[in-house]
Amino acid sequence: MTLEEKLNKIFHHFGGRENKLQKLFEEAGEYRDRFILNDQSVILEDNIIKELCDIKSCIDQLFNNEVILRDAYESVVDETLRKIEEGYYGREIRQKKSDETV
Repeated sequence: MTLEEKLNKIFHHFGGRENKLQKLFEEAGEYRDRFILNDQSVILEDNIIKELCDIKSCIDQLFNNEVILRDAYESVVDETLRKIEEGYYGREIRQKKSDETV
């Protein structure tokens, strides 16, 4: 069974979108709590890695099963690439640096 098939099985077993959105918020909260409670310089500690994996699993399940999210994500990626090609982020970074020196 592929990873995508496994994620889809989990997604449908637990009730789809509403359950997965709730689970995503719970996992993000657990990640936040573990990160805040631990030495924040040790970002990739085992329990932090597990929480990040739980979050990614929830997100992947949503994006694998919700076409509107996949389409919106692709649009965001395309827009970011367009801005890079147009030099937008280079201007933004230069502007921040000049603001900091004032």
